[in-house]
Amino acid sequence: MIVVALALILGGWRMGRVCVVLTLAAVGAGLCAFYAQAFGISLVVAVVGAVLLGAFGIAFKQHSVALLGGLLGAGIAAQVLTFWGLSGWAMLVTTILCFVCFAALCWSSPQSVVIVITSFEGGVLLVSGLVPILAMSPVILRFFESTNRASWMFFPFMVMVPTTVGYFLQVADSKRHASGT
Repeated sequence: MIVVALALILGGWRMGRVCVVLTLAAVGAGLCAFYAQAFGISLVVAVVGAVLLGAFGIAFKQHSVALLGGLLGAGIAAQVLTFWGLSGWAMLVTTILCFVCFAALCWSSPQSVVIVITSFEGGVLLVSGLVPILAMSPVILRFFESTNRASWMFFPFMVMVPTTVGYFLQVADSKRHASGT
């Protein structure tokens, strides 16, 4: 996981097409698995969702980043709105509006979206790969547990740091590549 994380953090924009298709497939599988459980139907639907969104990402290169950004933005908005206690039609309309706004924003700057998404995925994978290694030391494990109890922001910031570093490294690399130096 650490090696894949470093590849995504350092050069995710170069693997953008593959990352977008794989992320769309993962989002499709997650959404379909969620709704399959909610409606009590077979989880095979998750595989179908993964294949459909992955195929969409392959077939419609120009639209796949906008769709991915819209889905991720709508998902984040739905989580925030649920936390705030919004439900029903107001939740549905607001989530759809967020989808449209995020998709339009992502349509205007697809390379930046790919850089943000791959940096975030790399940050999550890096932390996920390092935690089991660091947890082998009881001292470090107690430090993580006590810090997390003291501040709920500790683990989100652990993901945000490599994400931010990856974003700036990828932006610099893409600009250097575009300038031809």
